[in-house]
Amino acid sequence: MTARSTVLSFLAMLLMVLAAFTGCSSGPATTTGIAQPPSAQELEASGFLFPELPRITAEGLKHMIDTGESVVVVDTRLPMFFNGGHIPESVNIPIVTSGDLDDPQGFADLPRDRAIVFYCD
Repeated sequence: MTARSTVLSFLAMLLMVLAAFTGCSSGPATTTGIAQPPSAQELEASGFLFPELPRITAEGLKHMIDTGESVVVVDTRLPMFFNGGHIPESVNIPIVTSGDLDDPQGFADLPRDRAIVFYCD
């Protein structure tokens, strides 16, 4: 996989997480009472990029954090926004789309044995 396709896949995942955080993904409640994001089929029908990538709602992420699940939360906003407020314990790895599609610094340091959730606004 090229650096460009890796970054494009990552950006598509960010868009899905963004949709979850903005309330665009209110799906049916599960037996735990936590709403699920739209299915890959629903996203594909709406023209969403990379609908097969995993998604989570803000409510689902909050549940993971509250129950102590092993998750790394990555805030991809610029530091000035991160410093203005962020999810506790999240790490800041800003994504800058300046045409340079090299992997953003810090991704290689993320743990491989924990769930990683990216978010932006």
